[in-house]
Amino acid sequence: MTPEGAPVELLDAEDVRTGLAAVIGSTWRLQNTAERSRALCSLYLAALRTFEVGELAERVTALEARLGGLTDGERSAQTA
Repeated sequence: MTPEGAPVELLDAEDVRTGLAAVIGSTWRLQNTAERSRALCSLYLAALRTFEVGELAERVTALEARLGGLTDGERSAQTA
């Protein structure tokens, strides 16, 4: 776990999700105020975005693998 205030390396979507989960947990422990609610909404939207990006990356990888197994002629026909 990273000490509070320490720099954090974000190398991939999983690093972002881990950090967001920690911040969401800390935010839930705060007093229930409108500011906390706004912060949680923003954090959950950011987390949702990381899931979307991760899903898109998986889909692109699957498509690239599928196209990688095709000949040039088949690949041209697939993209036409």
